[in-house]
Amino acid sequence: MVAVAMIATGAFAQTEKGKIYVGAASNLGFNNVKYDGADKSTSYFNLGAKGGYFVIDNLAINLGLNFESVSGDNGSTDFGFNIGGRYYFPPKVFLGAMFDFDSFKPKGGDSASGMGLTFEGGYAIFLNDNIAIEPALTYRLGLSDKDKGTKFNQFGINIGFGLYF
Repeated sequence: MVAVAMIATGAFAQTEKGKIYVGAASNLGFNNVKYDGADKSTSYFNLGAKGGYFVIDNLAINLGLNFESVSGDNGSTDFGFNIGGRYYFPPKVFLGAMFDFDSFKPKGGDSASGMGLTFEGGYAIFLNDNIAIEPALTYRLGLSDKDKGTKFNQFGINIGFGLYF
């Protein structure tokens, strides 16, 4: 029982209060979005980076930056930032939520901005004490003005990389 307790304690050393998290993620082109009123869906490629601080054991508060390139008829280039949190459950399953703010420029259109809520669920596969690969499923709900074409639902499969200090 002592060995099991030591293994369980060591497995969660990365997510203890006071630890720092730095990560990057990409959906590798697997996101698919259907905008309200649109006939076709659109493909996305995104790359994001975030950093966080564990305010209590297993709960990190995160800040992040995102870049997205959108292909198809609704193509655009998007930049954004987010704030949120992520909670880790044994054995390294995580759930997170983020509030997003984006600025984007559609093909042939004027720049616009939007807001959304992103939810994620995944698993941290630790390669050693500080490095993890983090596959996750994501769902983003666009909250912006429907008349500006920025209200949408987005489902994705992301592959992330995390450093825990």
